[in-house]
Amino acid sequence: MSPAPKKKIEESFGIHWKELRQVNPQIAGWVQIPGGDISYPVVQGEDNSFYLSHSFERKEDLFGTIFLDWRNGKRFQDSHSFLYGHNMEGNMMFANLNLYESQEYLEQCPEIYLYTPWKKYRYLIFSVEQAEEGSTSFSYGQKLKSTEFKDLLQYMKNRSFYDTGVEPKAFAPILTLVTCNSRLDENIRMLVHGTRVETWSWNEERE
Repeated sequence: MSPAPKKKIEESFGIHWKELRQVNPQIAGWVQIPGGDISYPVVQGEDNSFYLSHSFERKEDLFGTIFLDWRNGKRFQDSHSFLYGHNMEGNMMFANLNLYESQEYLEQCPEIYLYTPWKKYRYLIFSVEQAEEGSTSFSYGQKLKSTEFKDLLQYMKNRSFYDTGVEPKAFAPILTLVTCNSRLDENIRMLVHGTRVETWSWNEERE
């Protein structure tokens, strides 16, 4: 599949970036899985600890909020970006990522949308796995099209619970959504990997 041409889009998904910044200037984007009951603002802190126990309003909260790895660029141009969220009762935050253990759920919710003040991205899920923290699937910093990045993509495909039918391309950045699973060891994480297949540019930054 060749990379989709960039498009100008008018819809704003009802996101008012100026208002969100007023609440929390660390806003980085908004993540949505259509049909998956996941639609949340994304922040980026100075580390990967603060937002585990603080809300979008930066108040102490066991639910935390969805956050971008502090090492990633805020414009999501890295080859591999990570979003983290808790597995909360009531299907809150990233709890529903664990439903991807079933291929039937993937068939219902195969896409991830990421909105930023500058662009909108669509990802197709190409791998679903469980991995220990520090495993190869958590590696980052590879250059697009490099042998190292191609090897990482193949590793993720090989680790997937099932064949998703999606082949990631080495020129396309990937996005990994991460949460825990109460049935597993505390060091094991649920990882849902998406490959970017479309990019739209806003006519101007959304206010």
